[in-house]
Amino acid sequence: MEKTISNNSNMRHRVFFGPVQSILKCVFMDVAESPDYEYCDFGNQVNNRFKEILMSSKIHNYLPHFVQRKIYRKILGYDFLFLPRDTEIFFAFTNGYAMYGEPYLPDFLHFLKKEFCHSKYAIHYYETLLNCYPDQLPVMKECFDYMITFDHNSAENFDIEYYGPVCEKGVVMPAGEGEESDVLYIAGVSQPKFNRVEFVARTFRELADRGKMCIFSLHNAKEADKRVILDTLGENQVEIKEDCFIYRDSKFYFRYFTYPRALSYILKTKVMLEIVPRGVISCTSRLAQAFNAEKKLLTTSDTCTKEPFYHPNNIASFDEPENIDLSFFDTPYHPVEYDLTPLTMLKYLEDKVYHTQDN
Repeated sequence: MEKTISNNSNMRHRVFFGPVQSILKCVFMDVAESPDYEYCDFGNQVNNRFKEILMSSKIHNYLPHFVQRKIYRKILGYDFLFLPRDTEIFFAFTNGYAMYGEPYLPDFLHFLKKEFCHSKYAIHYYETLLNCYPDQLPVMKECFDYMITFDHNSAENFDIEYYGPVCEKGVVMPAGEGEESDVLYIAGVSQPKFNRVEFVARTFRELADRGKMCIFSLHNAKEADKRVILDTLGENQVEIKEDCFIYRDSKFYFRYFTYPRALSYILKTKVMLEIVPRGVISCTSRLAQAFNAEKKLLTTSDTCTKEPFYHPNNIASFDEPENIDLSFFDTPYHPVEYDLTPLTMLKYLEDKVYHTQDN
């Protein structure tokens, strides 16, 4: 059943600490452009000297609160910092940005709680907790009134509510013409502990060999990564361009796609591909991107069938490239009425924090 949202107080000020300018910020662009939220981009506001002061705890250990207030106002300059101290504020955070994980975050939260005694706090874990400072979780649980995560494993292991992937819908406009494809995969080379280059290359080869027109891109691939791909495809079967390998009717790019540029490709594909560490994380924002564009998703996530909006026509999983069921491509997309936008997620969090969500 889809999460229902109750009416929220119009008198409440809402603050969202979101990502710095990047593809990730585009995912939350509906919040950044909403008049209902003050979007605070911590990474673009704070300078290195201020970070050094915060990390050394000089502000919070030695300076009176009114002096701390002056420093925060001068350096950060957020509008909410100049509001009356009795203002009711709902603070929402997501952890995919520069501030999260820094040792001064609890100090900053403690300042906010003292400055705005009627405030409430919630956090959305956009990154898996296994990779993002799990040792800080006890402190975070003390700081936040409510926590949610996109990851089933994090929810189970750390006693946090599972919510699922989110992505803006219709706020960011596509740029460029894009290219037609049966399968689209745009990503970066993953961290060494899960280097997916060889798996991605095998998936590309398998689908292309079986007649699917693929467009893949790994924007930060190194020469060693390209060597792996060439060896997987067979160098004598590849036409090598400056930023692209052409194999059969498919293209493997090595270029950076901005979010708007990627959207132009998403709109012209049949199936989006998602490759995640097996047994580690759930479906990512690619699922929300696919559904928002009414595209199908082929994923290595083994939790996709747990989604409340799952339909076998729309989502298929696989463990190895040779096990991909091509009949998935032949079924029509099944329309789904489910809001996967960050704005709806934040409304849900606010209702939870203020106990207005129906149980």
